[in-house]
Amino acid sequence: MIHNGRNDKLIDLIINSEEWEEIECKRANIAPARLLESINAFSNTSGGVIVIGVEDKKKAQGKDRLFGISENPDNVSDIQNLARKNITPPISLTFDTYDVTNKDGKADMILVITVPKSNDIHSVGSDTYIRSGSHNNKIGSQEIIRLKYEKGSLKYEKEVSEVDDLEDTDPALIQQFIKDIGSESGDNWQCLKDNGLAVKIGDKYSLTRGGALVICKKSNYSTGK
Repeated sequence: MIHNGRNDKLIDLIINSEEWEEIECKRANIAPARLLESINAFSNTSGGVIVIGVEDKKKAQGKDRLFGISENPDNVSDIQNLARKNITPPISLTFDTYDVTNKDGKADMILVITVPKSNDIHSVGSDTYIRSGSHNNKIGSQEIIRLKYEKGSLKYEKEVSEVDDLEDTDPALIQQFIKDIGSESGDNWQCLKDNGLAVKIGDKYSLTRGGALVICKKSNYSTGK
């Protein structure tokens, strides 16, 4: 965590901002589990900033929003630890503190958590969230798959097809592929696997969808499950 002293321009910007897709303000007494949902949602959407120690703008205005992290410093420590441990895969978060004068006129601090947009899909336990406006929405398996395609972490051509027998392929296309890459292995399946056109699960090979597109007869090719 980095301590940055006082930045009045930043504080004014925060207390005058509406909570939306890329910014969220929470008091330090928030349940850490709820905050992890927001961190998870931000990383899976556009990234953003979460400010701890600031009241919701709907409940207070201006500098009356500055409760500070002294309201529950132990909770702030738990938030940092849980964010590092409970979100998978891990997210590279940045934690910055800034000096403020809280609503009671006392010296205090706020915590600013910067959440980067990620190319991976992150989860909290078994749950996955995305950000929509000022809300975190839990998504199911089909939406997760769609999001993986959108982010490029899942590619259609790398998926496993139903083709697990080279009898379903075009021998001429296989031989042309082997000739083009100059392979001398003599093992067609191994050659295809080594070049990303097949996978081996246990002792069984299957073509990827990309592999099926390259070496299968078009009339026989099944797009998979």
